[in-house]
Amino acid sequence: MSATTESPRDPLDIDPIDDELTPTRRPSGFYGGIVLPTDKHDLATEPLIDVPLPDELALPLTQHAGSPSLPLVKPGDRVLRGQRIAAAEGFVSATLHASTSGRVRAIEDRPVPHPSGLAGPCIVIEADGEDRWCDPDPVVGDYHTEDPVRVRQRVRDAGIVGLGGAGFPTSTKLTARADFHLHTLILNGAECDPEISCDETLMRTRPDDIIAGARIALHVLQVNRCVIGIEEDKPQCEEALRAAVERFDDDRFEVVRVPAIYPEGSERQLIQALSGQEVPANGLPLDIGFVCINVATAAAIETAVTDGRPLTERTVTVTGDGIANKANVIARIGTPVAAVVDACGGYRDGVSRLVVGGAMMGFPNSY
Repeated sequence: MSATTESPRDPLDIDPIDDELTPTRRPSGFYGGIVLPTDKHDLATEPLIDVPLPDELALPLTQHAGSPSLPLVKPGDRVLRGQRIAAAEGFVSATLHASTSGRVRAIEDRPVPHPSGLAGPCIVIEADGEDRWCDPDPVVGDYHTEDPVRVRQRVRDAGIVGLGGAGFPTSTKLTARADFHLHTLILNGAECDPEISCDETLMRTRPDDIIAGARIALHVLQVNRCVIGIEEDKPQCEEALRAAVERFDDDRFEVVRVPAIYPEGSERQLIQALSGQEVPANGLPLDIGFVCINVATAAAIETAVTDGRPLTERTVTVTGDGIANKANVIARIGTPVAAVVDACGGYRDGVSRLVVGGAMMGFPNSY
């Protein structure tokens, strides 16, 4: 895979966020970065595939940033899909839910996707095949009239973490408020890895859910501005989200195309591309007034608050020359990698390794 290096940009040429800018403005970006060849956009036009429910799911207690979750169940317990099975342990932690109905077979160390290759503690659920949900618990009435703290707690209770890759608990990000100098929510649609296209598929197919989730986040944060950054090589996504904003008739949103350059999807680089401001080296986006969440995270917020459904599945890209049928799939949290691969037709002859996490930041994992 070849790559080219872009020449440095004049910092004075960066176009900061401005209320008078047109919806189609194109920022200058950030220093450095590389333009990577890709053919992933064709994959994003293909239908999503539902990975069949496996016989067994292993849900790691550490699959997010911060402290591991604390088990609330024991071997032998019966559980329903969406039932809370592990509690967030501390401010930076995430609640864990059963991703199908069945019986807790064990709480034990199992192989987990991690660069160390080590095993980690997991809640293992034996599926009963019925996939029964527990009763949903949506926010009653219009969330706009609800206390933002209560809505944020619903996001925490739903176990939502950053689905762009970092796995940072979303409710922790949403504790920022306008009275702490926060002024803008950034919605990250800059999926810059040359192989991953699951967010692109989501933006094409669920734009209303993404905008609805971002509106909930604006209410929780108590700010009135959301800037959506989408790479310029995803015009269909830009069109879909722009149309969704128009359907909601919400003038707090601005859809902005940014250069298709790696690592545009990193929140620090995206914020700089959109605003011309750098997040301090030892600081956070909040230090300069921004909170950034991924488009898939926004859709998960909408599902949690409006439908009362916690995070039990996510969209995943399965691609590469070693897979029989490249696809974007919907997989339950805890699904074995082998089951995901099987749903895509299995491996081709001569496959040498499985890379988890994308072409640029992924790590090899046994298969």
